[in-house]
Parts: sequence; structure tokens; C-alpha cells
Amino acid sequence: MSIMVLLLLLNQHFAVEQKSDQLSEMVGKNFLDQIANRDAKRAAKLAGTTVNFDGEVVKGAGPIAQRLERMITRHRAPIRFKRTLFFTGEEALARFGPLPARLGAIDLQRSAVLLGQREKGGIAVILQQVTDSTGRWPRVVALTD
Repeated sequence: MSIMVLLLLLNQHFAVEQKSDQLSEMVGKNFLDQIANRDAKRAAKLAGTTVNFDGEVVKGAGPIAQRLERMITRHRAPIRFKRTLFFTGEEALARFGPLPARLGAIDLQRSAVLLGQREKGGIAVILQQVTDSTGRWPRVVALTD
């Protein structure tokens, strides 16, 4: 009987984890859509309270929106993503290795990574579960190329 209960608990854990990954992917894709639409304010709402912009750590909703606005306006050409690829943190770690040191101590075991591929280059969006007054949600915590 105890083995059956353990199996049920494990199944529930993996089902919750899978839903969490799906939600992380949706949040990451929505973030990239807002960037492509040049809407920094909406993109900022999908970010955590602290975001590492390729080594530049920004805290607070207002400063994050301003930093996103600067990032978008510096890019004069249309922003188009050819495709996106989603990885759990563990999959990203196995495929690409550890994150660059400039991103600090982000635990990939507790993260998800969405790659937005462009014609030349792209962006990596790192998401983690963040708890706020409305609950626990995936939020963008870092961006790098």
C-alpha cells in the first residue's frame, strides 16, 4: 500500500512540474512577443523584481521597464524571432553547459530557458518561479545572448 501512495505522490509531483514548465514556456514566449511588439511596459510585467541584463542587475518594476525600453529603442530594425526553443534548466545545462559568469548565481536546476532565435543571433530568457501577493508564477530573471 505504501508503494502505491508513493507512486501517486510522485505522479502528482511530475504533473505539477510539467504544468509549471508549460506555464514558464508561455510566459517566456509572451515576453518575447512584447519585446517584438516594442512594448517594454508589458514585457516588464512578466519580469521578476530583479532582472540580470547580461551582467547588469536591475531591481524594481520601473527601472526594469526603463532598461527594456532602452534595449528595444537601441535596436532600430524590426525585432522578429524565427523560432523559439524551450528547455528546462536541467536540459539547458546538459545541452549548453553552465550559464556565463556575468549572470551571477542563477540556479539552472530551478530555472527554465527559452531561446528566441533570430536571423542573426538571438536571446536567451531565463525564468524562475517567483512568489508574490498573487501566488507563485514563472517570471523572467535574466536575459543574455
